[in-house]
Amino acid sequence: MHGQDDARKYELESYLQEFTDEPPIILHQQPNGGRVVIEKFEDIRKCVATSLCGCRPR
Repeated sequence: MHGQDDARKYELESYLQEFTDEPPIILHQQPNGGRVVIEKFEDIRKCVATSLCGCRPR
């Protein structure tokens, strides 16, 4: 997960963990390694069974 609204982000984290019994990966908590957000998402999605991306305009 990645986003500006921390309250909603952690609310979604809690919901997903209850729903899947797995801890969600929050992108900003992962090392950047010189990557931009989409590159981090692409790299991490290779290591998980399910990936989810939601977008909204500012």
